[in-house]
Amino acid sequence: ITGGARTEVKGFQELKSIPKVIMYEIQRQQQEIKNKKKIEKTVRKAEKDGKTSFLRPMPGAARMYPETDVPPIHITQEILKKIAIPKLLTEMVDTYAEKFSLDPNIARELIKGDIPFIEYVQKYQQLKPAFIAEVVLNIPKELKARFNITHTFTEDEFNQVLKPINDACVPKDAALALLHLLGEGKKLDINKLMNITDDELEKVVKEIIKKNKGAPINALMGEVMKELRGKVEGKKVMSIIKKFM
Repeated sequence: ITGGARTEVKGFQELKSIPKVIMYEIQRQQQEIKNKKKIEKTVRKAEKDGKTSFLRPMPGAARMYPETDVPPIHITQEILKKIAIPKLLTEMVDTYAEKFSLDPNIARELIKGDIPFIEYVQKYQQLKPAFIAEVVLNIPKELKARFNITHTFTEDEFNQVLKPINDACVPKDAALALLHLLGEGKKLDINKLMNITDDELEKVVKEIIKKNKGAPINALMGEVMKELRGKVEGKKVMSIIKKFM
């Protein structure tokens, strides 16, 4: 067609529809020429009625399939100067490991897991970065291995655990118990998990030793920690048990 352009039509449902599609395409181009519109080389889709609809420009030398709805972007030196080149994963791992005194493997997991670790470190400055990494990485693994808890903890749930520990409302040893409760879908009541007094602790230890006469110290330790569940640190419990053994 004089003044027309090459057109590819795709999506024929039946071969016998080809003549009808060609006829409509001829009419379309003739109408465009009549209306003094420039006809571009395009790829079009065959519709059920035999007419066609636009798909994309015809592939050119620059690329196989040009974008149909994104205008070209002319890259200038000013734009190039604003581009920040991201660090390689290995560089980020080295930075994490050195800055936060972490094992490189732990640092790599934190980065690849897209965990807001730096935000936690900045928010909970009373906690060592290594402890925070233990809470967000290793304890969930331990819960899965020991208790078959496969819950995916949210940022809010980690905050529920880290904040009371940072504020010294509960001991660090409570992290496992707190995440265990959250992993089971239970709500945390920090008031019930506040540190108990030494007198209360000694009373609990005495009762458990009395009920489990002859039990090894590790077994007693387990029973006490199970009874208190996050209310006291393990080291303190061990010292009290030894005191009354």
